[in-house]
Amino acid sequence: MGTIKEFIKKHLPESAVGILRRMNSGGEFWDSRVTSLLCYPLNMFRSLPHRDYRSSGTISENNRIFDYRRQLLPNHVLAEQENGISDAAAAAGKTGLSIGYPAWNLLYYSLFCSPSDKTREFIAVETGTNLGYSTIAMAQALKDMNVRACLHTVDVDGNNIEAAKKNVEKAGLSKYVKFHRSDAILFLKEFVKENEYMDFVFIDDKHEYSQIKKEFSIIYPRVLACAGKVYFDNTSRGGVCHALRFIRKAYPGNMIEFNNCSWGPPGNAIWQP
Repeated sequence: MGTIKEFIKKHLPESAVGILRRMNSGGEFWDSRVTSLLCYPLNMFRSLPHRDYRSSGTISENNRIFDYRRQLLPNHVLAEQENGISDAAAAAGKTGLSIGYPAWNLLYYSLFCSPSDKTREFIAVETGTNLGYSTIAMAQALKDMNVRACLHTVDVDGNNIEAAKKNVEKAGLSKYVKFHRSDAILFLKEFVKENEYMDFVFIDDKHEYSQIKKEFSIIYPRVLACAGKVYFDNTSRGGVCHALRFIRKAYPGNMIEFNNCSWGPPGNAIWQP
């Protein structure tokens, strides 16, 4: 692990020091976790076969991976939920509509490596809490960044919110998360009135063209204000795919897509100004 530690010290933000300390005292779990975060996402995009995305958005369109070491996940609750799971149908019964592995690690790593201004609070937002498993990946990243931070997550379904609260509490991350029950667009309209910037936004509620387009238009000025990131799920086809085409044409900035992860339909994408 010497070379991995040297790479982290040279290339990652100061928040990586916290993980290095735990690697020194935490043994194989932390060593393998960081190895995965650094190396696996790069390798998987080269190795997985091309998929045909023309069918409807169902669990049969699956680029989740189930044959992997669960200790590579960023939090023990995610690992516990994945134990014994070997297909997308079984995974949906445990973790709902969450993006799964390896997308959980991609989400974690994308947030963890975001620049942070330690003179102010780091603000992350998630639309579409569902059962809170992607929330856990994001909150764990905020904890590991070792900065003053808060993740605001919103869902219109009160049952989802209550289930997510329990899962986040079990993960030991409640202090990093604020839950909101609301329509995402109504929530974002109020949120941008009260906050001048948004460092990281995960849009993952209604995967419809008009919804994604509207949410992005609301958050755009606040993300631009701090050179933040916007993360999308289910990007390979359907409403999100069409919305991303519009965003590329209508807004400046850069976008990178990761088609070989997530499910129903697969694909994640990250946009930065």
